[in-house]
Amino acid sequence: MLDKMKAARRWLIWQSIVRPGKSKPDKVPFYAGGTPRGATDTPADLVRLVTYDEAREAVSMRGDSWGMGFALGPDGDGGFWQGIDLDNICENRLVDLDDALPGYVETSPSGKGLHAIGYGRHFAALGSNGSGIEAYSGGRFFTFTGNKIRDGEIVCIADHVENALAPLHRAKALNPSPAAKASAAVQVSAQTVADLRSALNHMRSDDYGFWIEMGHALKPLGDTGRGLWLDWSATSPKYDPQEAARKWDSFYPQHTGYQAVFARAQANGWINPASNASIFATFAEENSPNCITASPFIAPAIPNIPPRPWLLGRWLLRGAVTTLIAPGGTGKSALMVATALSLASGRELLGKTVWGGPKRVWLWNLEDDRDELARQFTACLLHHNIEEWEYGDRLFVNDAGSSLCTATKGRDGLVINEPVNAALVSEIRARRIDVLIVDPFVSSHRGEENDNGQMDAIAKRWASIARDTGCSIILVHHSRKLGGQQVDAEAARGASALGNAARSVLVLNRMDNSEASRLGIGNDDRRRYFRVSNDKTNRAPAEAANWFHLASVKLGNGGLEGGDSVGVVERWAPPEIALTFGDDVRAKIQAEIASGEWRTHPTAKDWAGYAVAKIIGADISVPAGKKQVAALLKDMNAKDQLRSVQRLDASRHMRDFTIVGEQVGEMCGSPAW
Repeated sequence: MLDKMKAARRWLIWQSIVRPGKSKPDKVPFYAGGTPRGATDTPADLVRLVTYDEAREAVSMRGDSWGMGFALGPDGDGGFWQGIDLDNICENRLVDLDDALPGYVETSPSGKGLHAIGYGRHFAALGSNGSGIEAYSGGRFFTFTGNKIRDGEIVCIADHVENALAPLHRAKALNPSPAAKASAAVQVSAQTVADLRSALNHMRSDDYGFWIEMGHALKPLGDTGRGLWLDWSATSPKYDPQEAARKWDSFYPQHTGYQAVFARAQANGWINPASNASIFATFAEENSPNCITASPFIAPAIPNIPPRPWLLGRWLLRGAVTTLIAPGGTGKSALMVATALSLASGRELLGKTVWGGPKRVWLWNLEDDRDELARQFTACLLHHNIEEWEYGDRLFVNDAGSSLCTATKGRDGLVINEPVNAALVSEIRARRIDVLIVDPFVSSHRGEENDNGQMDAIAKRWASIARDTGCSIILVHHSRKLGGQQVDAEAARGASALGNAARSVLVLNRMDNSEASRLGIGNDDRRRYFRVSNDKTNRAPAEAANWFHLASVKLGNGGLEGGDSVGVVERWAPPEIALTFGDDVRAKIQAEIASGEWRTHPTAKDWAGYAVAKIIGADISVPAGKKQVAALLKDMNAKDQLRSVQRLDASRHMRDFTIVGEQVGEMCGSPAW
């Protein structure tokens, strides 16, 4: 287990810092380069963690107050590094738990506690509550002493946490003191809790006296107040979870309440985000003279600049909002189904790389019922030959039967529905969602679609959810009526603020008459072809439009016609675009040709065009697809990437066969995508 830990890029360094007025030093985390650690478990955070050897070298160049730490949390491959912290095991009567601790076990820096490290699934955290038991699968780091007690094979400690430790951890909360019982009597609404959290986050928790004052004000809310106060306390670099838990237990307020939080926040300029005034608060704050400061630029070392965290090609970026704008009936919902399955399976169904392997995807369709979504997903699975094991437990689908309303109109204007947004954030984090698709955007709120102020507030709230969770969010939106004109980023129905707030704007256009005529596609068939282009590429290089075809898939699920026919999105490229396929695709075609016997003549049952069609996703049962494949074959033959040779077939007849010519780069070892 320890060897796996040392090889993992999960290490950082920490410094022991004594704060004024405190006897116990804080262990403040830093990246190995010396920068204070930022928000935990984000893509920007994970890329700055290092190996054991790198962290040890960084500590060796510093003084005695520095040490090494191991970061808990997601590793990006679906697993989580986990930790158990037993504090002061003798005083807290936890000695009997020692022998049962799983994973890698060592003594804590004080010598009075134990740390255990494991690897596996996520579990609900056991926070500090005075019991001496804590356990986490994210959001924390453990100091590393190397004073090993036990080591073994890598093991998941989640079951031990949930079955053995959680009941003991809850015991203190289940048997509170009389003072604690008295202080937990006040009940408040979910909206009030959201407002309190917003008010606290407007203020700093560094000042000791003010920190204590807010703790007294929140104490009457019991566990709800405790959670709010500890979360707010953790925003300070002075935060010590053990000290905070002990301090909370000592509070016994008599002449204060949670209203004091609102009063102090408002005195500091806080505006309730649920009020209409919050829409304009950001403008006032950003234009305050006190907020204008020029920041000197210090060029970082290139290895310390994290790469952009792309998820799907150059369409989806982690922590950002993408909008898809399309007219009705063009196939945008079918495209989102294919997008979800491509991400969840890791397959390049749309010709877009799923960076880093399969992703966890949540598609929330607010128009179609469960049965219709079942038809769409089943048809897509059948057409692309996707097995259930390929997407596993990474796909989540909500239908129109489950409502979503992130904002509504109140008496004074727009009201952002913070309890709903908070629940979204919680579920995204709990399910570790990488991509959330909301289809359509208009059904997810009750704001005025033509009001730029309201749409800006709603769009920016979505952007903050994406940023706070590290999730990529797709908002599917209708275009306005264009009278046959092409859709672009400015063609979104209603106010323009939605597109302005998005980092990427994908637009979907159906093939028009002139394109169909040039490509030899009939007028009836052209409606099944569309292209997608990124009309706002402020974080990616511009790229050519991608063409897709809506293939008709028969489900065979009974009924008058023997089953429903469902449109499924597949890749397609016009013949002139097919010629521009890069070396990576051509190498895969060569590998497929090399794996079998392929004839040159297009009427042969084993025509080489079938191998090409498999790789580029073309449908050669339709004239346009066959024309596309033939054009690419002709181009590869002209470039000597493929060759036609004569030889005897199995029946001893002389035939023309297609073979591999000059290899394109390194030929793929497998024809599979």
